[in-house]
Amino acid sequence: MTDQYAPALRQRFLEDMRINGLQPKTQTMYLRAMRDFTRYLGHSPDSATPEELRAFQLDMKERGVGAPTFNNRLTVLSFLFATTCPRPEMKRHMRYQRAAKKIPVVLSAEEVARILEAAPGPGLRYRAAFSVAHGGGLRASEVTHLKVGDIDSDRMLIRVDQGKGRKDRHVMLSPSLLELLRDYYREARPAGWLFPGRNRVDPISTRQFNRAFGVACDFSRAHPLAMRADLRLRDCVEYNLVLPSRQYGVRVLLDLAARRLGRTLEPVLETDSFDMVRHFAAYGHSIGFQIPVGLNALARPDMAFVPLAAQDVAGGELFPGHLRGRTLPVAALKFARQAALALDRSRAMPGGDGTPEGPRMDT
Repeated sequence: MTDQYAPALRQRFLEDMRINGLQPKTQTMYLRAMRDFTRYLGHSPDSATPEELRAFQLDMKERGVGAPTFNNRLTVLSFLFATTCPRPEMKRHMRYQRAAKKIPVVLSAEEVARILEAAPGPGLRYRAAFSVAHGGGLRASEVTHLKVGDIDSDRMLIRVDQGKGRKDRHVMLSPSLLELLRDYYREARPAGWLFPGRNRVDPISTRQFNRAFGVACDFSRAHPLAMRADLRLRDCVEYNLVLPSRQYGVRVLLDLAARRLGRTLEPVLETDSFDMVRHFAAYGHSIGFQIPVGLNALARPDMAFVPLAAQDVAGGELFPGHLRGRTLPVAALKFARQAALALDRSRAMPGGDGTPEGPRMDT
């Protein structure tokens, strides 16, 4: 609801939500629903007519609004016309939709193990968080708000403070989960929140948790393109992509190639760590990219390295260099020598004429 039509009504609506004890996230959702209704009406919602309410429901159906969102909108309007501006006759004109009931997806023990193994790093934080959610049957918001003191190793229990429905409860703590949490604690040394956010004052958000879980799920299966001899970029963009950040040359080459195809690369993960790119690509159902220099040294038995077609991704030029008058550190000098050797080997390969080679796909 906006202040454009009825600032006093909006304020009263906010006060009524607080009186009824609605959580901040629920209040935000209610305000979003009221804003949608107000924009449709073009005037203050307290003066809406039954015919306008019927037309609003018809408009939602024509726009293809799903049953959960449809019913959510009506729940908010029911609150408005029952509490903030009592008009009991309006409730008779609300037609809730029947939501389809589907059988939930139940993961096998092997699938769960692969998801936990593919949890993003660095470190054990997300693996430990996913394991707590799976082992204890906790919701994402309950996991993110656990404190170090909630892990009771003496009684082998996890305390859930003010979970769903503002209820406290205990869940069982398995020995294997306790061992993983101890390894995580020795690594991260959390104080206060068990899974702290970036500033360590607040816990990780449920949005962070859900994003990380989505990434782990996307990368937990063997990739169907891994057995190809070579690939076209248009084949790759249909899958989840893990891309290096835009400051890297390989990303520039890929973006230019995608633009020529009239496509936009939309990665599920963008990182400045090639180790992370390879980590996620190793667990399948995702595609990472890197230049061929040093590829043999990075080869792993659980990964496939497939070249992209030259007509899709043009090669780029590699210019090694360092600041004038400055001596290279030992590690940088060693890398420069390895890069030079790799370039010499690539020129000596069949068909190697010194032409710059495009990136390869890792799966």
